Amino acid sequence: QMNSDKIGLILTIATLANFLALPLAGRMMDRYGRKIVIVPAQTACAAALILVAWSPIPSLFWIAIVILGVAMGISSPAAAAYAADVTPQARFGPAMGLLRAISDLGFMVGPVLVGAVADLTPYTLAGGLMFNSILVIISTLFFAVLTRETQPTET
Repeated sequence: QMNSDKIGLILTIATLANFLALPLAGRMMDRYGRKIVIVPAQTACAAALILVAWSPIPSLFWIAIVILGVAMGISSPAAAAYAADVTPQARFGPAMGLLRAISDLGFMVGPVLVGAVADLTPYTLAGGLMFNSILVIISTLFFAVLTRETQPTET
């Protein structure tokens, strides 16, 4: 059973993992490129969402929360760097503003949408998280197939 203390602890752990992953994200992007960092990180996000939804034991749930935090800490700045790389200099400000607005909209609408799926289907919250995971997988596949790497890798 989730009470407000446990939910707060979950969010704190995920945010701390996210924060600690940020320096790693920068090093990985500089060394390997943006796209090659985004695709595995987003795949890890999808896998972590599935684990959060259907962890058979509490320790696996907590590991999934940490994986989710780390994966988001890597993929979020990599996505911003990718957007900056592909944006013409004259459109940089509006493009970054749009990226941030869409991200914020996702953070507002996402939980409501997952909750609606959980409420309107027989699948409960686990189904809602699975729906979220499917969306992440689909968007990651599109990104992997339709985009090019923007940064050369270090040799």
